[in-house]
Amino acid sequence: IKLSSQIIEKRTDDKPGVIALAKRMIQSVDHADRMIRDLLDVNKLKAKEGIVINPKENCLHNILKKITYELNHIYTDRVIYQSDHESVFGLWDEIAIQRIVENLVSNGIKYGDQDSSVKVLLKKDQDHLEILVHNEGDPIPLEEQSQLFMRY
Repeated sequence: IKLSSQIIEKRTDDKPGVIALAKRMIQSVDHADRMIRDLLDVNKLKAKEGIVINPKENCLHNILKKITYELNHIYTDRVIYQSDHESVFGLWDEIAIQRIVENLVSNGIKYGDQDSSVKVLLKKDQDHLEILVHNEGDPIPLEEQSQLFMRY
């Protein structure tokens, strides 16, 4: 599916609707691939094998910009990215960060106010770096917060 979509994207002569459809198909295949990898990772964790992290020299600002750009195709421009710093270089696992941010954003969209955006913020000071994901809506009740990271 992905290969066919990429061929359509490259060979279509000036038909924006077809190109947009091909891009959406590619993104859908990528999303399905990530979901399968997530399931495989859950099974690895259950088997106590651990998950492989592949950090590479990269700019976190650029990674987050790319992730939010892709998420805006899925969630029709409901994701806002903000950062005061454009140069945040370090060793980052882009796929792991993408999985985390996608999960938080999709939960923010699903459980937040349906008429507002979800914000992804990159904050940095001398000693700390934070990626924040914020949505509007009712907060998770305190009694449920303690169970958020428990299995199932």
